[in-house]
Amino acid sequence: MTRAFTILLADDDPNVRMFLARTFEHMGCRTIEAASGADAIDVARSTLVDAIVMDIDMPVMNGIVATRLLKRNKLTAGIPIIALSGGMGDRQRHDAMAAGCANYLTKPVAPGTIVAEVLHWLKGAVPKSS
Repeated sequence: MTRAFTILLADDDPNVRMFLARTFEHMGCRTIEAASGADAIDVARSTLVDAIVMDIDMPVMNGIVATRLLKRNKLTAGIPIIALSGGMGDRQRHDAMAAGCANYLTKPVAPGTIVAEVLHWLKGAVPKSS
């Protein structure tokens, strides 16, 4: 059996994290949760993760700032980050992509859509953790 991908789910809403965790775990992925951008940075720097689903609007540190910091660090720069936000503005999408996000999806998102997006960015990758 192959090892599962580890997906970091960064969102300040526990219901969204639970929804995402169930969705990815149903697909055989391992999940780790973070409630802020600062927590996401700490987790990504201390745990091998294969991808990050990053909410944009979070307390302490938003997802755009967190993405910029992750992309500047050699240890985390290569992790694909999918922005997930309730915001519909073109400016927020632009800022997320400029920060280094691989893509930007808006909430609500269908389970199949978010899984397909993350797996697209992991295509051909070997899971980093067991």
